[in-house]
Amino acid sequence: IIKDNENFEDLKINFGKRFQVNSALIDNNGNIIAKTSHNLLKLDLCNNLKWLNKKINVHHSMNYDVRGNYLTPITLNPLENDYKNFFDETYVDDGIGIFSKEGELIEYKSISEIIIDNDYHGFLLGIDSNLEKDPIHLNDIEPVLFDGPFFKKGDFFLSLRHRSAIIHYRPSNNKIIDLIVGPFSHQHDIDILDQNTISIFNNNNITRLSENNFKSEKNFKNNEILIYDLNTKKYSKLINNSLVDYNISTPTGGLHEIGDKYILIEEHDNGRVFLFDKNGQIYWIFNNVEQNKKSLVGWGSIVKNKNKINKITESINQKKCTE
Repeated sequence: IIKDNENFEDLKINFGKRFQVNSALIDNNGNIIAKTSHNLLKLDLCNNLKWLNKKINVHHSMNYDVRGNYLTPITLNPLENDYKNFFDETYVDDGIGIFSKEGELIEYKSISEIIIDNDYHGFLLGIDSNLEKDPIHLNDIEPVLFDGPFFKKGDFFLSLRHRSAIIHYRPSNNKIIDLIVGPFSHQHDIDILDQNTISIFNNNNITRLSENNFKSEKNFKNNEILIYDLNTKKYSKLINNSLVDYNISTPTGGLHEIGDKYILIEEHDNGRVFLFDKNGQIYWIFNNVEQNKKSLVGWGSIVKNKNKINKITESINQKKCTE
């Protein structure tokens, strides 16, 4: 519940009485930074709205970048950039958005520009425009936080759902280091496991158009967690039998988190969250259901740092809220 204050009328106008909170991050003081209905906001421990950015359309995942700023996909107008002759007014462009701790957009970069600058015109635009006006659909920006033999600190791995591809991008020189395609389709959520390995949440989803041009989503098999070796360029699957046994199969959304002793899976469309051990044995299942009505779960995050957990706990214990 967000308490009514001078900004709450804006929230009601934008969101209505109810809205889903996605991609929530929590800071050391217990403040929640999240997005909903395409706007970025910050709440304190007492549910007071601290700020609301209505200027920029944000969506999908949110992470901290190497400087501690908020990193999230944004929607851009391609007619404003240098490549406007490539597009018409219906084209949807996505961008990399970096927001300050105060919620202001401080840097951004068009994905369309990145692709065209690196001479991948056909990859972006070599499709029938009737099939997809949203050819990118950026759903995850995974920041590289350390150097390795195949990437550098400050790089990004970009998940382009509607291209069923992942771009390894280096903003320092505006270069695409690698364009990764493989045994995945409409994937979400890239994680960096170590200096040589990334993991991918593979939806195994396809988009189809019917005779009346209606777009439908369909999974052709269960979701998968793919492990990709950047050195050998080979893929393997993680606890796939468990995903089959529990029929984990969200057409859209979805994420995974691989810890030292656990694997967490968020099944977005079906409102379920699973926690497995590393062998695929189930610890627990959360069902987001109320009065037999299933609700979505959207881009959750895990706090791993023990020092941060202690600070959040201390902030919660010391909070003093007034009605």
